[in-house]
Amino acid sequence: MANDSLHSSLRQLVDTGQGMAEVVDPETNRVFLVTERTDPQVTLPDVYIESKLAEARAEIEAGQTSAKSTAEILAEARRRLEANG
Repeated sequence: MANDSLHSSLRQLVDTGQGMAEVVDPETNRVFLVTERTDPQVTLPDVYIESKLAEARAEIEAGQTSAKSTAEILAEARRRLEANG
């Protein structure tokens, strides 16, 4: 990484987000998850995992499901990633 310093506004987002922040790049519409890590293992904070599981449960309860296979979903994600450069 060319610049290892963390911009103060990004640091504030991480501090207020219980050790993590989702940041959207307005140019590419890509979402980045910035996490604070206190140990050398790469892990996601429990609060992030819990929030994503809650979102998934709500989508299922609302009938927002898909018949696509995991392979189809991954292929679509790769296609979108390539399209967004």
